[in-house]
Amino acid sequence: MSARPTKAALDRATLKRDIARAKLDAAIATKRTAILNRWDVLEQTKKRRQPRIERQTEDKQLKTYDRLSGINLGRDLERNFTSMRSIMHQLRTNVVGTGPKLRVHLRGEMPDDPAVRESTSRTLTQWASWFNGEWAKDCDYRDDQHWAKHVGYVLSGVIREGDILPWFDGGHIEDSGKCGFFEADQLATPDDPSNLPEPWKSLNVEQGVFFDTWGRVRGYACSRNHGVMQDKVANLTFIPRGDVARLIKFQLRPGQLRGTPLMLTAAADMQDLYEMRAKELQTAKVGAGVFATVHKEDGGIGDLALKRGWDEAGGVADGATAPAGGQTQYDRLEAFAGGAMEYMSKDEKIDIKDFNRPSVNFRESYDWTLRSAGAAFGLTKTYSSMHTEASYTAFRGDLLIAWASFYVYQKDLERQYCDWIARNALGWGVRKGKIDAGGLTVDQVAYSWDWTKQPSPDPLKEAMAAETNLRNNLEDYASLLGPDWRKRFDALVEQMKYAKDPARQLPLSPWEGERTAITFDDGNGGAPLRATP
Repeated sequence: MSARPTKAALDRATLKRDIARAKLDAAIATKRTAILNRWDVLEQTKKRRQPRIERQTEDKQLKTYDRLSGINLGRDLERNFTSMRSIMHQLRTNVVGTGPKLRVHLRGEMPDDPAVRESTSRTLTQWASWFNGEWAKDCDYRDDQHWAKHVGYVLSGVIREGDILPWFDGGHIEDSGKCGFFEADQLATPDDPSNLPEPWKSLNVEQGVFFDTWGRVRGYACSRNHGVMQDKVANLTFIPRGDVARLIKFQLRPGQLRGTPLMLTAAADMQDLYEMRAKELQTAKVGAGVFATVHKEDGGIGDLALKRGWDEAGGVADGATAPAGGQTQYDRLEAFAGGAMEYMSKDEKIDIKDFNRPSVNFRESYDWTLRSAGAAFGLTKTYSSMHTEASYTAFRGDLLIAWASFYVYQKDLERQYCDWIARNALGWGVRKGKIDAGGLTVDQVAYSWDWTKQPSPDPLKEAMAAETNLRNNLEDYASLLGPDWRKRFDALVEQMKYAKDPARQLPLSPWEGERTAITFDDGNGGAPLRATP
């Protein structure tokens, strides 16, 4: 006979049971929480695009072949689709315009000595004037494009193709001080990495970009050909990263070797619009050339022609003296009825076509899709469709939203491209004696840029705002007049001297005080020629 369990054993069993139940309750609660707190969009039963866990970098996601296909797609859309060309034109016009103007500043405080301060200021102004004038007009190594065009190429290349590789010849080729580009479809991987020269052989290479074991970019392999995934070493130019070249790109994720084209996001919408509009226009073109169709059971010419004096073979019918004889009867009948009459046999039917093309709903659908595609670039309806709002408030709102994106584009161009080019060009200009160093080096100066600004729907309010900003020291004349503000002031002084010549007796200048007048010694005691209120 088995012994009865002791109280201690029962307590241990009860404790184990309670622990097991607690674990089960916790598991059930965890499962219930997971069910309640999940993301609906990630539920696999939904009829949506199914997500997949990514285990590769963005460069692997957009492989070389797909990248080249995307580049071709973007170029094709801009070449042949007017709406895409308009969007790219608006981006270049508003972001770049006629090109940014360089302003050069001394890092830190200006010298206390007034003479040294004035000399330094003039040196910095000279540097900026040389860059904006002489260098910018003749900066293209391969052609005669202005530097403003180069900035536009960078913007277009990044948006349409993901990246672009500008280079500067500061001794790498001929020490010309000029620059050029390799396009995104010219970066290629060497077909035989073992045949590379040093130090490239010891580096990793992917999609034309060389990098070390830490992922730091060291240089680029650029082909003389376009649209190649790999190329022979003999066809490649190896360019180090740094002062010689810099890959300008848009990154979707950190650590990308190559850029991601912004246009790819909107390409599907733009392709749909391109094809829809082409079909609508083609059907409208067909409809414009077709009035009606005649349905006949008999392939012959019918009773009407016989009655008018023609037989089925096209000759004169038996018993008819002339073709015009039968026609005359119908002409008289039409004259009696007061208008033209159509005569058909019983087996003929006329179907008058009514082509409602383009569709009355097409414009609304087109504008809606175009607005969605333009938003991918930061454009509002006004810039995407080139159609302004009737309301001043709505139009100004469109401008403010779009220009917030334009300012970001401008700042990205400054940081990635413009500052780099200015440093290289000014350094080359000082070294070659094109500009007076004035005791300064490029390491002692900083750069800022005057870009195209948001247009004002109300110029009067804009002028009043500028005056208020100047009065409250919120803006200076350099930002209003540009980097050549000193020259413009000097020119203004010369104009005022000319205007105040007594021989001209011009009226009061707007630059005089409110209660002063221009007086000339005309022999009458210097009486004012014109008094102000």
